[in-house]
Amino acid sequence: MSRKITIGSVGVDSGQLLITDPCYLEEWGSNEYEETRVKEMKNGSDFSYDYSGCCARTLSEQVGGNIGRGTLGVALATAWGDGKYDIVATVDKDGSILKIEIDFDN
Repeated sequence: MSRKITIGSVGVDSGQLLITDPCYLEEWGSNEYEETRVKEMKNGSDFSYDYSGCCARTLSEQVGGNIGRGTLGVALATAWGDGKYDIVATVDKDGSILKIEIDFDN
């Protein structure tokens, strides 16, 4: 039997969220917004693993998806922009996380 529990919350200050494995952070590029690069990437299919790549991905028609080579991370836009959003996990009887949900409409 599974149950849902709130495991924390995430703060958003740029209207977007990045999901990544911490072991990939050493490959993270710049934290600077580079408008020219964002415009170039926004209409393409390659999004760099940096802040500009996140912005380009969330501004593209898909409003979210993978960034960087392979599966370094997923960048996505929030429904209401900045805020604090709860993270709810569905856990099994042993406490292992089966699924997480982030409600952007709270």
